[in-house]
Amino acid sequence: MKSRKPLVFVLLCTVLCLFLCAFAFAEGYTVEEDGSKWYDDGHIEWADGTVTQAVNHDQGQTYDSDSGSGSISSGSGTVKNEDGSMTVITGEEDPMAGAKKNADGSIEVESGTGGVDIEVEPTRAPLEGEEWQAALDSVAARNGKDTPTVWIDPADGTPVSVEVIYMGIGRSMILVDGQKKLVNTSELKWETEAPEDKVLAVVRSRYVWMYKSPSKKITVLKFKQIYRDSVVRVLATGKNWTFVDHEGDRAYVVTSGLEFYANDHTDTELGYLSLNGKIKGKGKIQVRDFETRGIIRDYQPGTPVTVFDFLEDYAEIDVGGYHCVVNLNCLTLERSLVSASE
Repeated sequence: MKSRKPLVFVLLCTVLCLFLCAFAFAEGYTVEEDGSKWYDDGHIEWADGTVTQAVNHDQGQTYDSDSGSGSISSGSGTVKNEDGSMTVITGEEDPMAGAKKNADGSIEVESGTGGVDIEVEPTRAPLEGEEWQAALDSVAARNGKDTPTVWIDPADGTPVSVEVIYMGIGRSMILVDGQKKLVNTSELKWETEAPEDKVLAVVRSRYVWMYKSPSKKITVLKFKQIYRDSVVRVLATGKNWTFVDHEGDRAYVVTSGLEFYANDHTDTELGYLSLNGKIKGKGKIQVRDFETRGIIRDYQPGTPVTVFDFLEDYAEIDVGGYHCVVNLNCLTLERSLVSASE
């Protein structure tokens, strides 16, 4: 009869091997035939004790622990720094010697042979609280904090310093002696370097970011959005950047996102948003984007609007700082109210 000891020995070895492999997987690595350990996070512990932090084995991009912290043994790769930022290093033949991604989302580039210019949009969220105020203070230090505004009273031509609540292409809301007043925008004057046909603008893209400096540098900070159809005052124009005032905040926006207007619109009508023909009561009336007819926001019946034109089922209006449209069924002209009362 043949001995079963070799068979038992083989079975024991198999079980032991499976146990070791299971233990290795539980630890997050695979043991190769040469005794090296390939970890799930990408680094390799070789049989001789050296360690390689692998970035992409298929492309030969590896980081060796014995060549210094974060150094590259071949190819190219990305190093995560202690502060959470990322440094991207490329080969010598690449025109960019390296690029560093900062913790705030911006990227700094050091050009190598035949350097290149790149633009990277910052990915950080809009600032709030103290950071937001610090950003505004920075803009103020660079460009001045306020946009002094004068209203020329049409009754007697007297100039009066006023606070602007919101701007419109045709009419704007101002604060005079503590009282809100809807006046012709053409009666308002402010210091601007913009040409006469570009002193007002409407955002026509989905939104534009406000920047603290007119620069395409990748370290530029974005800190506020101005949404579609919003009216802004133009303080200075440029091919790529326009300096604007929006709700008292002064900053730069991309010129391509704006449609410009002169401050000479007087052929308008005053009206009110209405619900079922009524300008009083509760309810929500939707005003819509000038181009897409998408909803911008809701207003209450009785909200004053400035009417420019009639476009089939819609009217082109100013309302609450937006230049947009509203369905004709939700609009009552002031002249209609006057006629009804006579």
